[in-house]
Amino acid sequence: MLAWGTTLQIAVEHLDTVPAGIVADRLQKIAAAGYAGREDYHLGAPRGVNETAARIAARVSPGGESHDAPTLAHVYLAALEQLVATDAAVLRTLHDRIRQSVP
Repeated sequence: MLAWGTTLQIAVEHLDTVPAGIVADRLQKIAAAGYAGREDYHLGAPRGVNETAARIAARVSPGGESHDAPTLAHVYLAALEQLVATDAAVLRTLHDRIRQSVP
């Protein structure tokens, strides 16, 4: 069992490796579904998760325009959706890499 912050970190790090078209499709579906509310609360996420999520948002934004970028909340939801569709061996490898990079 992993802590929520570690689970989110693995999900976001993995999403950063997924082709932009797949990420954009997930984000579009999430935005249309109305999963996110007006306010974001991100408690206990490891350092760097926001930066990786912002990089993903910039990568899939049409023309790189920040006003068209998906919200970080939507990136987190897309990452968690992608997580359940990912092979366990890939996730174990990613988890080991993250654990080794934390001082």
